[in-house]
Amino acid sequence: MILVLSLLPKSSLPEMEFDIPYLDKVVHFAMYFILLVLVSWERQKLESKPLFFNGLMLALLLSICTEAGQRFFFAGRSFEILDIVANIIGSISGIYFFRIILKPYK
Repeated sequence: MILVLSLLPKSSLPEMEFDIPYLDKVVHFAMYFILLVLVSWERQKLESKPLFFNGLMLALLLSICTEAGQRFFFAGRSFEILDIVANIIGSISGIYFFRIILKPYK
């Protein structure tokens, strides 16, 4: 889902009738937050340190690859460092959300 949404041409995305500042960064944060909550849920039987490191590496690799794909292979899309930052912050937040809120209820 992240790949599809990240690599769609901008013309395929719905037009917003109102302008919300940094909405794209919020969307990036949310996608990676959900991704890492789901990854954490699936890998909850493993130690948390490797999960934290592996989850962040997964998010970083996916972020860089999708941003590079936008820059080099898809017209109308661009590489943005702040998108990668939003992805990483969303990933870290997702891991901590799982650890603090969801893990005690497993």
